[in-house]
Amino acid sequence: MILKSWKFKGFEAKQDMPQWVQDNSSKRRGSPNLFVHTQAGETPVQTGEHIAISLRGHITVHDDKPDNLIFFTKEILAGIAFAVAVVVGVVIMLAM
Repeated sequence: MILKSWKFKGFEAKQDMPQWVQDNSSKRRGSPNLFVHTQAGETPVQTGEHIAISLRGHITVHDDKPDNLIFFTKEILAGIAFAVAVVVGVVIMLAM
C-alpha cells in the first residue's frame, strides 16, 4: 500500500526533496539520475519518474503516479470483510 509518492524533476529543477527520499537515495557524480535504495538494490530514477514509499518502508520506482488511496485498497476492504464476518458469526452464536 503506497503511503507517499514524489516526482523526480531532475537536479536542475527548483524543488525540495522530501526527507524520506533523501534518506533512501544518493547522487553519483556525472550522472543525471537519482539512485534510490530499493529492496532490489540501487535503482536509477530518471527525470519524470515517481518514487513511492509503502507502509512497510519499501521504496519503489514508477513511470506514472502510483495510486495512494489508503482508504480504498484491497487490504482495507479485506479487513472490513473479515470484521463483518466475525461480527455475523458472534451474532449467530449468541442467537442460538
